[in-house]
Amino acid sequence: MTTQHIPPPWGTEWKPEDQPTLPTEPARVNGKFAPGSSGNPAGRKKGVPNKKSPLEAQVAAHGEAIMQRVIAAALEGDLQAANIALQRISPALKAKAPTVTFELDADAPLEAQARQVMAAISAGELDPDTGKMLIECLHSFSALRVADELLQLENQPPALPATVVHVAPGAEEG
Repeated sequence: MTTQHIPPPWGTEWKPEDQPTLPTEPARVNGKFAPGSSGNPAGRKKGVPNKKSPLEAQVAAHGEAIMQRVIAAALEGDLQAANIALQRISPALKAKAPTVTFELDADAPLEAQARQVMAAISAGELDPDTGKMLIECLHSFSALRVADELLQLENQPPALPATVVHVAPGAEEG
């Protein structure tokens, strides 16, 4: 028994020229979009209102009354309302390391200074977070030092090549 391959009907009408063309990238001038072109041509059109605007207007109009109700609920013992009120009144608490006095040998190489910081952490003179911050500062400082050295090299005139004079034994220089 022989089988005959019959192509499906949906694949017979397709032609390469029927492919949709992709939109071209908007023209850029100095890395910015040219006036009148957008990086998102399918984005929100001019005149279409922002969906948040009506809600923001209502909150602005009734915000004080809402906050008074939240505070009243918090005073009655509602912990969730108290949490909302406190979040709006005071910022979140952040960990704050104590101020420390720590001397580094400024003339020592940066690696030796980092070792001093590590020794202070090991001895308990410095907390690890502050030590990490100091080592990161040393790293940033080393990058600045390299940049300064490169600038100095660029501003120096090129060195003349050394010339070697060969004098035969017994001959005098003239």
